[in-house]
This record gives sequence, C-alpha cells and structure tokens, in this order.
Amino acid sequence: MSVLDKAKENYAYGKHQTISVEIADQLFSENVGASAEQFVCTECGEYVTFVRRYGYNSYFKHGKKNDFTKDCDLRSTNQSYNSIYERLGLPMYIRKYIDGRYELCIGFYNINESLFDNLEKANLKITINPYGMNNYIKKSLSVIFNRSNFFMGMTTLQKIDFIAPRYTINYSLPHCEIMLKERWGDYAEGILQDGALFTFHDNGGRKIRINDEISTSTEYLYMCRNENLLERHCDTISYMNYGTISLQVNNSEVIYNVYKIILSPQNDHQFGALFKFCRDYFKVTLNYKPILFEALWPPVIEKEQQAFCIKHRENFFLLKSDDLDSVEVFSHNGPEFKVINGESLDKGTKLLSLDIPAEGLTITINEKYSSIHSMIRKFKGGIKTYRNSFDITDMKNNHLEEVTYNMPFEDCIKISTDSKSRILHVHNNNITQYIMNDAHKIMIDNLKIGDKILTVNNGIESILINFIQQVTNKSVICDEKVSSQLMMINGLSVKAPFWMKKLGVLLQEYPRTLKIIKSYIKNNAMPYKSEKFLLEILYRLKDGNLDDQK
Repeated sequence: MSVLDKAKENYAYGKHQTISVEIADQLFSENVGASAEQFVCTECGEYVTFVRRYGYNSYFKHGKKNDFTKDCDLRSTNQSYNSIYERLGLPMYIRKYIDGRYELCIGFYNINESLFDNLEKANLKITINPYGMNNYIKKSLSVIFNRSNFFMGMTTLQKIDFIAPRYTINYSLPHCEIMLKERWGDYAEGILQDGALFTFHDNGGRKIRINDEISTSTEYLYMCRNENLLERHCDTISYMNYGTISLQVNNSEVIYNVYKIILSPQNDHQFGALFKFCRDYFKVTLNYKPILFEALWPPVIEKEQQAFCIKHRENFFLLKSDDLDSVEVFSHNGPEFKVINGESLDKGTKLLSLDIPAEGLTITINEKYSSIHSMIRKFKGGIKTYRNSFDITDMKNNHLEEVTYNMPFEDCIKISTDSKSRILHVHNNNITQYIMNDAHKIMIDNLKIGDKILTVNNGIESILINFIQQVTNKSVICDEKVSSQLMMINGLSVKAPFWMKKLGVLLQEYPRTLKIIKSYIKNNAMPYKSEKFLLEILYRLKDGNLDDQK
C-alpha cells in the first residue's frame, strides 16, 4: 500500500487546498481516517487517510484498489506514462440519436494523416472489453480502423452497448501499440454503480471523469437507472427527464434514464450536502463557480475540449476564478509537464501567454493529472472566409429551420444580419438578388414549395432555407422528387447513422433514392442537412400513413 506526501484537504464549503505532510503534522495531533472524508488524493480523487506518527515521518495513504479505482502514480510507483492521454485514457460520451433516445460512446482522438494511413493499410483491429473480462460480462466490441469507421482530423465516437466499471482497449498490431497508447491509452473510465454525469449539450455530452470538478448553477446530463438519488435532493437539484438509453448489464438489457440536472444550493448547509453527494456517488468535486480558461487574442477556433490557434506564438488566454490563488494551470507535451505562470490583472483574473509547438499542448487545471481541459493546436492554413449569422423569421416572428416542409405565414419571410451580405431567392430556376448593406431587415415574399434562399460569401453559396415538398404517405412518395431533393442538399458531411440501412431496406421500390442511400452507406458519410428529411421519410415508410403536418 503506497504512501503520499501531500493531499487535497476539503477545509471549508466549496474550498480545498493541497497540503503537505509537514503542514498536516502541525494541524492534526492524531490520525484522520479516510472515513472522515477530509483528505483526497490529488491524482485519483479517492479519500485517503492521514497517518500521524510521532518521531517518524507521517504520511497519507490510499485504501484498497477496486474496479472503479482510477490509475494513480501516487498509488503505485511501478507504472510510467508517455503522455497525459495514456494516463487519463479515452473519454466517454452520451449522444442523442433519435426520439429522445441516447447511445453510449467511447471517443477516439484524431491522429495525424500519416499514422492514419499506416494503420488503415495494416488493417488495425481495435477491441473494447470490460475490465478484467469478468465472467458475468460477455460483451465486447471490435472495429476495423478505416475511413468508414473513423474520421480524420476529429474525434470519432464508437458506440458501445454494454455497461462496465471500466473498459480496456486492445490493439491487434503490437508494433504500433506504444504509439497508439501515447494518443489513446489502453482504457476508458466506465460507468459507476449509481450512474454518471456528463456535460450538457443539445445532442449529448462528455462524461465527467473521476476527480473532475463541477459547479453549481450549471447544466449537466445524468444517466442513471432511476431518479432515487435525485429525489433525495429535490430541494437543491432541479431535474428534467430528457430521454432513455438501452444498455446490456450482466447480459440483460436495462433501460437507463437520462436527466438534465442543475445543482442549486441556497446556503452552506445545502452546499455541504451536495458536495458530499457528488464526492460519494460520482467521485467529483463540487465548486460554487466554474474556473474559466478563455481565449483572448488572437481569435481561436473552438470545439469540445479543443482550441485551434491561427498562430503558434503569443496566444493569450484569460484564467478566471474567485479563488485564483489556489488554481494552477499545467501544460503537457508528451510525458513532460510544466506550470504556466501568468500576470495577474485583478483579484480574479490572470493573463497567460502560450507558444504552441507543432505537436500542440494539452492543458489541465488545478492538478497536473486531472481531466483534460483543452487541447490546443496550431490551425493548419489561414482563415479564408466566414459565414454570417442570419436571423430568419416569418411575419409572426417565428424562427424558421434550415430545411422546412411548411410555408411561412403569408408566404413571406424576414431576414436580418449584422454584416454585408448577398441573398438569392431561387424559384423555378429564376433568381432574385437582394443586397444587405446594414442591419435593416429585408422581406422576401411570394414563396413557393421548392424555393431556396441562399447566401453568397466569396463566391460560395450556402443554403439558408430550403422549402421541401412534404412527404406524407408511403404510397405517394415520388422517387424522382425525393432523389432530386436529396441531390440539392449539400454542405458538411457526417457519419451515416445506424438507421440508414433500415431506410435502404424500405426503399427497395424507389431505385433512384435507394442508389443515393447506398452511396451514403458505402462511404459512411452524408450531408448533415439531409438527416431530418431522411428521418421523415423513414417514419412514413415504416408507419404507412401519418397525419399531414400543416
């Protein structure tokens, strides 16, 4: 059993500090057991015991390790890591896919093009198993690494349909294992017995890792079997059922609920109860307010946990916290890390300057081996163009979707934007042009089904609204019209969803549309703007007759 020379002390509601054994010796005259829940390991988030020894060196120590215990250098000195990614493993996500139903995924970080090509040529097979291959869990997942199953240049989410406290990642190419572990590690944190917390976005979120920090008055997704834990704190946790997820547990199908929750304590006593709730059930730390790490200059392109800088030197970021003195920022490059010091601007804000190496930097906050806060890289290429933000409403000020089957009120729309723009109204191959030079709204009337509203930037057309003919019944689907409408939909591509094969089976009587769907399945890519249109067709082909939407 390993010993530690420091630990994180929860010394007040919402406040913690890292103290050394020497300081603890001065503050405590006797042992403080892990059951007191006062000291936490700075790396794995487990409660630890302070052992007070007179005449000898005192120390902190871990308890016994189990399937839910996070890997920790302070627990064992025999393990070494080549990167922060290998230490933390792969992230998990929950993703909405249809009708309020969710799916569980493991996220594989993007890898460089050269490595991608080599792994694809070598026919790499990746296998995801439950930790330890327990006899009562028979499930596993194997996937071949290729362009059909993985995206280049972005994180790929691989769906898994079984629950485990921890997942192991195995690779079929031993000679590539070290390189793959540096980028992906060989495991992913699983789901605890009482469920898991995820960040909140409209389409899902990323799992909050063990020893992460969360904050009050912030939206999260909570995946669990039932709402029993939430009901115990109904005065301080507001929650709303957002959907369900079906998973295999001990070789049986179990339905989990997905809730959106907000933790809102009204006083220190309530905060203390929620703090204990989060630590006991999810092994995370609750803070009153989040720590913010924001890009200042020059502008960056931001995604989930990723920031792409347009230059490699002197990128400025702001660190904001109500307790800035206790916050540290660490940068990681391979196995090396360093503390990033900055210049204090005021009591709660610090200015940080970063130079980004070719391989990028990974940022963690508060503890050097806590969850990844941001992966910062140099953006390849320049910023060549942009797309304006448009506000599009009907005459009743109802906002309109990009693809719609319903004509707006009085067949007229209003468009406004803050920047100079050129708008095109396409009707039966006739084009009417509108030039917007200021923030005043323009009106476009006499709209018909089949019309498109476009914007043009640097000679590139982008669809703002596409008025598509409503598909209302299985017997009246027009193969020619549907295939023509699909061919008009363009833009960014996404991975073809699982239900695409089912749609292909239902389209056997519609050869033109079926040919397009087969190309989506073969390439495992489709225009993201076509998803809603195809879902509508799927529903109607499955059900036969549905009420028309007016």
